[in-house]
Amino acid sequence: MNYKRTIEEKLKAWSQSSYRKPLVLRGARQVGKNNCCQAVCP
Repeated sequence: MNYKRTIEEKLKAWSQSSYRKPLVLRGARQVGKNNCCQAVCP
Protein backbone atom coordinates (compact mmCIF):
# COMPACT_ATOMS: atom_id res chain seq x y z
CA MET A 1 0.00 0.00 0.00
CA ASN A 2 1.43 3.36 -1.02
CA TYR A 3 0.43 6.61 0.61
CA LYS A 4 0.54 9.93 -1.23
CA ARG A 5 3.37 11.93 0.28
CA THR A 6 4.00 15.64 -0.14
CA ILE A 7 7.66 15.09 -1.08
CA GLU A 8 6.73 13.12 -4.22
CA GLU A 9 6.05 16.23 -6.32
CA LYS A 10 9.38 17.76 -5.29
CA LEU A 11 11.20 14.51 -6.11
CA LYS A 12 9.58 14.38 -9.53
CA ALA A 13 10.67 17.94 -10.24
CA TRP A 14 14.19 17.09 -9.06
CA SER A 15 14.41 13.99 -11.27
CA GLN A 16 13.28 15.90 -14.37
CA SER A 17 15.63 18.83 -13.81
CA SER A 18 18.60 19.05 -16.18
CA TYR A 19 20.76 20.55 -13.43
CA ARG A 20 20.39 18.59 -10.24
CA LYS A 21 22.61 17.94 -7.29
CA PRO A 22 22.97 14.57 -5.52
CA LEU A 23 19.92 13.52 -3.54
CA VAL A 24 20.11 12.93 0.21
CA LEU A 25 16.93 11.90 2.01
CA ARG A 26 17.03 12.33 5.76
CA GLY A 27 14.34 11.66 8.29
CA ALA A 28 12.94 9.39 10.93
CA ARG A 29 12.99 5.63 10.59
CA GLN A 30 10.20 3.76 8.82
CA VAL A 31 8.41 6.74 7.28
CA GLY A 32 8.73 5.69 3.63
CA LYS A 33 11.83 7.51 2.40
CA ASN A 34 13.06 4.56 0.36
CA ASN A 35 9.64 3.65 -1.06
CA CYS A 36 8.99 7.23 -2.10
CA CYS A 37 12.31 7.51 -3.89
CA GLN A 38 11.81 4.18 -5.67
CA ALA A 39 8.34 5.21 -6.84
CA VAL A 40 9.62 8.43 -8.40
CA CYS A 41 12.89 7.10 -9.87
CA PRO A 42 12.33 3.42 -10.77
